[in-house]
Amino acid sequence: MSTLSGRSKLSSIVLRRASMPSWTSARMCWTPSLRVNATRQSQLLDDAHDRAIRSFALWFERPFSWQTFSSVMELLTSMRGPDLLRVKGLVNVEGERGPVVVQGVQHIFHPPVTLDAWPGEDRRSRLVFITRNIPQEAVAALFAAVGELGD
Repeated sequence: MSTLSGRSKLSSIVLRRASMPSWTSARMCWTPSLRVNATRQSQLLDDAHDRAIRSFALWFERPFSWQTFSSVMELLTSMRGPDLLRVKGLVNVEGERGPVVVQGVQHIFHPPVTLDAWPGEDRRSRLVFITRNIPQEAVAALFAAVGELGD
């Protein structure tokens, strides 16, 4: 594994580690004293979060240049960082042997790490977002717009 430090301003954002509960899925809820069954999970999440909280995944067929990907994430965090509750994914970056793992909370991102190999045959970039009042279409449009300018 290797890090992509120094490739953009994004690496200056990623230096602090966030202490936040780990969510393996936007629809899975664990409490310290109780594991809830699947039937109750949805009810608990509906009670715990308002309708402004959204989760969605974006998939990209083409590899990114690191400059293009980091430009999108820098713009998104600078404009809507407090509402960017969680981002996690595998990114296909031109010239890298494996996927680049990215993950962050609001303005704080872990340093990106390049894995030695892809976990399977699928080489598409995939990102999961949990946001507050940021629609999926807006994030997808931002990636499209910056991608057009960067290529």
